[in-house]
Amino acid sequence: MKKIFLLTNENVLVGISGEVDLEKLKKLLNSNTTVVARIGQKVLNKGKIFAIRYTEELNSTDHNLAITIADKTFNLNVDDYDKALNDIEQSANKEEFVLIGDLLFSRKVFISAEETQSIG
Repeated sequence: MKKIFLLTNENVLVGISGEVDLEKLKKLLNSNTTVVARIGQKVLNKGKIFAIRYTEELNSTDHNLAITIADKTFNLNVDDYDKALNDIEQSANKEEFVLIGDLLFSRKVFISAEETQSIG
């Protein structure tokens, strides 16, 4: 089972066990009527969620995109970082929660996204 990493509104990164469909969770969190959501074995108020990463490894050494949420940086490996940057810009301008790869995050605490060079 993969671990779900949750960055809370207290800027604390916690691990949660269980399953989550990030695409479905994104749709749920972007609904105006949603107040709480189940993430693995937790139910949380939508306002407590800064970011969710569903992966076995939090920060891969094989990456080409760094996304900073609050003061945490998440490294992702995307096929086309120009497309990923465009997707972030477009999604963040119309939705509260943005999904890029295996990272779902709130635009309210999004800081930046940029191309990086992996060290691995």
